[in-house]
Amino acid sequence: MKIEPIEPGCTYHIYNRGNNKQTVFFDEKNYKFFIRRMNDYLTIIGDVYAFCLMRNHYHIVIRIKDKEDLPEKYQINPSQVFSNLFNSYVKLVNLTTNRSGSLFEKNFERKKITTEAYLKEVILYVHLNPFKDKGLRNCSDYPYSSAVQFKTGNYHWVKTEFVIDLFGGRENFWYMHEIGLNRRRGFDETEFD
Repeated sequence: MKIEPIEPGCTYHIYNRGNNKQTVFFDEKNYKFFIRRMNDYLTIIGDVYAFCLMRNHYHIVIRIKDKEDLPEKYQINPSQVFSNLFNSYVKLVNLTTNRSGSLFEKNFERKKITTEAYLKEVILYVHLNPFKDKGLRNCSDYPYSSAVQFKTGNYHWVKTEFVIDLFGGRENFWYMHEIGLNRRRGFDETEFD
């Protein structure tokens, strides 16, 4: 199967998981290192709108800069920055856990986001991801997700203003997250319309 190239000026949902669905983030230090590396690497080539790091996988929503705004060495192949990020992380994990070889499945997945509605859907999906197997009450309770940024401001490099505007304001942003949470909990408020 041919891998679609990452194109300048486009928005993507980037994700991958551990080989055989194995753990890729072993402790808090791993999560924090990966988040720092996202800031170091990804802001070179784009604007991060959302992310979530789970025990055995990750999600990133990013808009790649226009070609003329990219550093020259990444204008042809912006995906090299992702390789640099992931390789940096794998080297750390292999060194600190006395392991060798690949940590993630062979190629990271990428889905081009072509509409505003789809972008909102993906951001919600990414922020709600921890609720599959975590007993959390609010999106901002999970520390390894950009959802916490919208409450705390910890990850200043996440483009929160753009995302808030996309959802029509802060109140609607959190309202849409609450609707998503209610659906995951088995409650569909449309039953009462």
